[in-house]
Amino acid sequence: MINAESSSGTLMKRLIFLSTMFALAFIYLFVSFQGLTSPEGMDQAQIGREIARGNGITTKFIRPTAIAQLQREGKPININAFRDTFHAPLNPLVYSAVLKLTGAANPKNFRMLNKNEVVYKLDRVIACTCLLFFIITIGINFALIARIFDQTIAATVSVLLLVSDLLWQFSMSGMPQMLMAALFSAAMYTCWRGIENQEAGRSPVIPAVLSGVFFGLLALTHWITLWPFIGYLIFSAFYFRPRGVVSVALVFIVGIFIAFPLLYYSKTTGSFGGTAFYALHSGMRGDTDFIYRSMDKPNIFLGQFVVNMATATIKQFSGVHVFLGSVLIAPAFFLALIHPFKRTSIAIFRWTIALMWFFAAIGMSIYGVSQDSPIHPSQIHMLFTPLAMAYGLAMISILWARLPVSQHKGFIGNLHYIFIAALSAIPLILTLIPKIKLAFFVSGAGFSTIPFYNPNALNSRLNGWTEDDAIIASDQPWAVAWYADRASIWLPKSMEEFKEIETIADETGNPIEGVLMSPYSYGQGDVAEVSQNYGDFFPLAYSFWTRTATDSFFVYPPKKTFGQFRTTYSHPLNLVESPDNYLLATMIYYSRSAPSTESQ
Repeated sequence: MINAESSSGTLMKRLIFLSTMFALAFIYLFVSFQGLTSPEGMDQAQIGREIARGNGITTKFIRPTAIAQLQREGKPININAFRDTFHAPLNPLVYSAVLKLTGAANPKNFRMLNKNEVVYKLDRVIACTCLLFFIITIGINFALIARIFDQTIAATVSVLLLVSDLLWQFSMSGMPQMLMAALFSAAMYTCWRGIENQEAGRSPVIPAVLSGVFFGLLALTHWITLWPFIGYLIFSAFYFRPRGVVSVALVFIVGIFIAFPLLYYSKTTGSFGGTAFYALHSGMRGDTDFIYRSMDKPNIFLGQFVVNMATATIKQFSGVHVFLGSVLIAPAFFLALIHPFKRTSIAIFRWTIALMWFFAAIGMSIYGVSQDSPIHPSQIHMLFTPLAMAYGLAMISILWARLPVSQHKGFIGNLHYIFIAALSAIPLILTLIPKIKLAFFVSGAGFSTIPFYNPNALNSRLNGWTEDDAIIASDQPWAVAWYADRASIWLPKSMEEFKEIETIADETGNPIEGVLMSPYSYGQGDVAEVSQNYGDFFPLAYSFWTRTATDSFFVYPPKKTFGQFRTTYSHPLNLVESPDNYLLATMIYYSRSAPSTESQ
């Protein structure tokens, strides 16, 4: 009878958990969803669509640095079939399979023909894919933490993951973090099985080596994950027996996984690092946009690198709570490092996690993390969130067990878990309420609630105004590539470099058709800041009102230089019809020629 009641209670709890999960998924995907929030997510999505079309790993988002890299190596340049060597390939490949299944490979499908349509349907497809990996991550960690501790801690961690707004934001961004989280969790599960086997006197080789497969896949999802792998490699070399066998096997397996893309990068660009190598320079310079928008070969400034690395390190340590998902209990993992756990396997595994986290933090300090937001392409603290929560809860449970109230069963006995879960859910609730209100308030307004992007204008008007092989320069080329489905070059700072890119495009017989400026640039700083960021194109980026100004209006840059630009791209057209808010919705397309009435 007791077992029947216990099973009934467990089933009810799981039904409540699943109901909550699906309710939150519905809210994030269909109520508060504003479209993909990350340039990297849009970029990888459009690469996945090109793969689905049979075009190989090509991209419509063209970085001037990538063009210059091919120039220096004497490689052919085809802007409309540009090989991507910036992203690790696995996430775009996953997206390509999903987009192929949904019919997105056909350019005629998923067009935004209704001018009141706000969200691009394929944004939801990509977000749903990320969300699926989020759910898989929760499942793997439940199984892992139940083996390490018990099902109560595992279930509590599952709830804490579910109420982490950071993880939901990553799921809606389109970035590969959720795929990374699933693969890292699988690697940790097999690592734990290896530790269990060794502590029980069995061979750890098979599960430990299997973890190398997941680390190999993880590296193919984001190159920065090679940093925590270094920590795991050091641990395996000293712990698993026979010593050296597992670590050598891990190096071999991961080496096989990463060899193919590195050879592809070398063949395409003449460099094993491809364009992705310059991400290291952006960490040294602290200005990612500048690096990839420039035709010049980046220089290494050691002094600036040291300053940026120190700043990123301080940011990580001071904001570790936020980077781990803003969940109250996660930082308690570091207290668990000094607790003498009775089970040797639990004590050893925490040092495995700590060693990987240490090297991951070094990697993030080198490549840089955002000073303003934990939602960043190089942010991998969140991979450690589930296990950090588990060890933190274990510490709290040990302290709770010393109190008389802990001897009670049911609600009272688990009050510490309930309190932690309720407190951790507050940030999610406070975030969701205004999002839901905003979603209902702007419903049917005709433009995206994200001020930087307007998928409808790009997908309907810009796509309709231009041919399939058109090349467009823009301040948001990732959005043009994804929503407008057009090749787009990131607008450089220098007019001289822009003319050089124009010449390259002309030589391919397909000149640049126009330049798109958007709210991504407008109002993003004072005159000095916008001038610093956009250089010669300051008049276009500072305000959309400049489209109506005469040449005499411009003092900087030189009138003659900018006058030539205005002569070539002489038709400033607003992509947004009758915008309700000009500052947020205006997108000016400076075209070589006016579109025909039919195309509008």
